[in-house]
Amino acid sequence: MYRTVFEIIGGVTRRSGIIAASLASAILALGTLPAAAQFATPQTMPQGGQQQAPQSAPQQAPKPQPQQQAPRPAPQATPRPAAPAQQARPAEPAPIAPPPARSVEGIAAVVNDDIISTSDLTARLQLALVSSGLPSTAETRQRLTPQVLRGLVDERLQLQEATRSNISVGEKEIGDAFARVAEQNRMDRDQLEKMLASQGVPRSTLESQIRSTIAWGKLVQRRLRPSIEIGQDEIDAVLQRIQANAGKPEYLTAEIFLAVDTPDREDEIKRLADRLVEQIGQGASFPAVARQFSQSAGASNGGDLGWVQQGQLPDELDTVLRELRPGQASRPIRSLTGYHILLLRDQRTTGGTLPPRDQVMASLGQERLDMLQRRLLRDLRRDAFVDLRI
Repeated sequence: MYRTVFEIIGGVTRRSGIIAASLASAILALGTLPAAAQFATPQTMPQGGQQQAPQSAPQQAPKPQPQQQAPRPAPQATPRPAAPAQQARPAEPAPIAPPPARSVEGIAAVVNDDIISTSDLTARLQLALVSSGLPSTAETRQRLTPQVLRGLVDERLQLQEATRSNISVGEKEIGDAFARVAEQNRMDRDQLEKMLASQGVPRSTLESQIRSTIAWGKLVQRRLRPSIEIGQDEIDAVLQRIQANAGKPEYLTAEIFLAVDTPDREDEIKRLADRLVEQIGQGASFPAVARQFSQSAGASNGGDLGWVQQGQLPDELDTVLRELRPGQASRPIRSLTGYHILLLRDQRTTGGTLPPRDQVMASLGQERLDMLQRRLLRDLRRDAFVDLRI
């Protein structure tokens, strides 16, 4: 699931207060598993880890064929007008690098029967830049454009699947979420809208992202959450591991995870990971970048993984984590499922206190839910007609 909560950084004042966590608490609760009461306890469940979905995610796309560049024309491009992001644009964002010549009639992509306009892409790219703190240079825009466009494609696929499941999102839900973002950042709706406009982002761009987040959250809650069952043996295994590691180092860690769903995206994702590491090293906010680009379960919390014990993460991540100094971010680390960027926030020696069983169950459940969401989105991509024109 592409992250849809973000930190908007104002250009004049240090307004890094329009925070994605506000939207996370208001919206993403639909797709999280905060309460142990949500889970059944089966007899036959495989044991899982405590923190990272990648540990229990052998669900890499089994079909390597890319679906993006469909050979047939896109008759769907004509029936509908450009997307609403073109309406009532209060301010023009900084220009992006010119699109290739094959982008015609203002269409950036066709997703089944939906169109993503070039103005949709421009506005979302601007939002990605101001929310992550990345520099608004032609080079950065050019490098981010493919990833931002793929994020928009995924949102359309999510909305289409929600519609097929008779899930709708009302204007009141969107308005309430917009208002909560404003309120939690000590603004009213008009002030938030003006702040967005000052950065070249139409209100409709944020509302579009809110809509897809709510719809996907409802779908996840209805279709995926009921299937998640955590066994008592899984909880016991986590508690035993914590107890066995008493007295060992423990790391307060954050993560940016970029999935490599198909082999043809390997180079693209690696370049993006390198670029994000470069910008973080130059002062970009790690939590803001995680909220906008990461695909891990903790992305809405700035990539926060909490306290991680030595040996808890996969070997390739654990080895790098132990070499970091507090405040240092890692290079991109390749795992079975994609690229990880780790941030070591703090370090301490593990105590002997065990977390409550309900807390362990919730952590395992959220990990399982994240895996199922990624698998569902992968299947939607595989079965879709997607024509990328940029």
